[in-house]
Formats: sequence, C-alpha cells, structure tokens
Amino acid sequence: MSESVSLRDVPGRFLDQRKWRALRKFTSQELIALTYINAPYPDGENPENFFWGRSGSAEDAIRCYHTGRSLLQQCRYLLNAGQLVASGVDRSSGKRRTISANEWVNLWPMFATNTAAGPDQAFDDINVFHAEHRNTSHETMFRMHRLAKGTTDRWSG
Repeated sequence: MSESVSLRDVPGRFLDQRKWRALRKFTSQELIALTYINAPYPDGENPENFFWGRSGSAEDAIRCYHTGRSLLQQCRYLLNAGQLVASGVDRSSGKRRTISANEWVNLWPMFATNTAAGPDQAFDDINVFHAEHRNTSHETMFRMHRLAKGTTDRWSG
C-alpha cells in the first residue's frame, strides 16, 4: 500500500501535473487553485466573479474552469476505477472508513475542504492512496495466452 495523502494533496501528487501547474498559474495560493477545481461555470459577463474580484478575462475564466473540471473528472475516474482508494470520517456515524469505489459514483471530492459529499452521504478528513496493482482477469488471460504461445518464457506478475 502506498502512503496516504490528504485529498487537498491529490492534484499535486496523483493527477495530471501539467494541468495542475496550468491551474496553479491562475493564482499564487494553492488553496484558491483547489477551489477552482470545484468552481461553477464562469459568468461570461462578469468573469471577475470567477476569480473572486481579481482581474481576468472571460477566456481565462473558461480555460481555468475547464482545466479544473478535467482534474476533477480524472480524480473521480481514478476513485471509481479503484486506482485510487480513499477513506474518510463518515458524517452519519462519525467513524473513519474506506469509501468503496462504487460509492464515488455519487460523491464529489471537495479538494479545498478535504471533504466529499453526495446526495445521501458525506465524508470529512479524506485520505487517499494509490491502490495496489491487482491483475484483472483480462490481464491474466493475456499473460496465459502469451505463455501458451511461447512468446514469453516466464510469468512476470
């Protein structure tokens, strides 16, 4: 098992670093960059509302929004696929537990607050780690096929 990190550290550790750097260029403060990941679509007539009173064009606001949304989608994909695993304090019980991959279908990670929320559940104090690699049945069958054909001389798992 890999070392766990806070949800707020996930963009800098596990997500597309090029996109994270691009998002960080919009602000000098990491916390504000984290809020951009979950920001609503910008108002084209008032883009400064997206940047919280700072100057910025509508094009910059839209580019920032799409970059943040892409990072959010990547994170949700990795959590849904079980490639990233998270635990958090379940608000309904007050106990820390692993959040299953299929629960992420209805949960939205909120990076700036280190929480995740959905229509029926919410978690605080989220920790995330890379899942251990497990062979899928497809990978196993592919390796067995190669071994049977003699295209590999050993099992490398």
